Amino acid sequence: MRNGANRAPFTSVVTKILNRLMLAAFRRRISSHTHTCAFFAGLVLLYAVPLRAQQSEEWMTRLRKEVAEHHLTAALEIADQRLATAPEDTDARGWRARTLAWLGHWQEAELEFRAVLMVTPNDPDVLSGLAGVLVSEQRQGEGL
Repeated sequence: MRNGANRAPFTSVVTKILNRLMLAAFRRRISSHTHTCAFFAGLVLLYAVPLRAQQSEEWMTRLRKEVAEHHLTAALEIADQRLATAPEDTDARGWRARTLAWLGHWQEAELEFRAVLMVTPNDPDVLSGLAGVLVSEQRQGEGL
C-alpha cells in the first residue's frame, strides 16, 4: 500500500480524538458521545487493519531482498523476528524452513516444514521444500 506511510499519522490523530471523546463521555456520562466514539473507533479500525497488513507485508519484502542478495543469515533473522511477533504466521515459518534448508540446517528445516504441514497439509511449496530436505539428507525413500 503506497499511502500506508500517510495513514500512521492520521491513525495517531484519530486515536487521540477518540481517547478525548471517550474521556469526555466517561466524565460527563453523556450517552450522546457513544455514537461519536463508535464512529471514530470504526475509523481507527479502518486505518489500523490495513496498516497492520502493510507491516506484515514489509517483513516479507525485506526477507525476499535478503534472499535475493544471498544474505541468508539476515533472512533467517527477519523470519525469526516475524515469528516472535506472530508465531501463528505459517508464511514466516515456511520462509524460516526454506532459509534453514538453504543454509544446510537440514534437521531444523525438516522440523519447520513439518510444523507448517500440520497447519497447511497440502501446500505444494512446503511439500516440495520438505522433499528437498529429505533428498539432501539422502532420505528420499521416506514418505512425506
